[in-house]
Amino acid sequence: MKWQWSGTAGLDLHEALRAACAFIKPVNSYLEIGVDGGGSLNTVLCEGRPERIVLCDIWDPTYCEHGDAKPRVLEILDFFEATARFLDGDSKRLIPTLKESFDLVTVDGDHSPEGAYIDLCNAWPLVKVGGILVMDDIHHPNYPWLKQVWEGCLQQWHLQQWRLERIIEQHGGCNADMVKKIA
Repeated sequence: MKWQWSGTAGLDLHEALRAACAFIKPVNSYLEIGVDGGGSLNTVLCEGRPERIVLCDIWDPTYCEHGDAKPRVLEILDFFEATARFLDGDSKRLIPTLKESFDLVTVDGDHSPEGAYIDLCNAWPLVKVGGILVMDDIHHPNYPWLKQVWEGCLQQWHLQQWRLERIIEQHGGCNADMVKKIA
């Protein structure tokens, strides 16, 4: 599978999510780790209306000086007449409590090497067969270790006998990457 990023910085994750939604069609369930102001959620809702949405964030008002972002997320949900289950707090502790699986999962939470690794390891088993996991910021200059964490997880999942298909972005240098669970 292939998709093409426009090359416009800042649109990487949104274009990856649009492509993922087009590959899955319809996205009935969505999990997002690291919601911030809801831009990724907005993109997914523009592409369709997942029946089940779970959003996990620590809602730190000092993050990138964004302030209190949760009210913006609530406005987005209200605009689309959508509902979501909120997991307010540390994803490393909360994601393992989930028992359901998802068509689409976005991982854009803790950007430390350990935190990103744990988020990916906790999120991957929750992706349905045929579903897609999208990872953001793998080429971000502030987080040069994220690409290595991502690649390490892909290799680990393969060695654990997960069948997956890398969804290749054709432009190059995209800050987001995705993988589809085959079995």
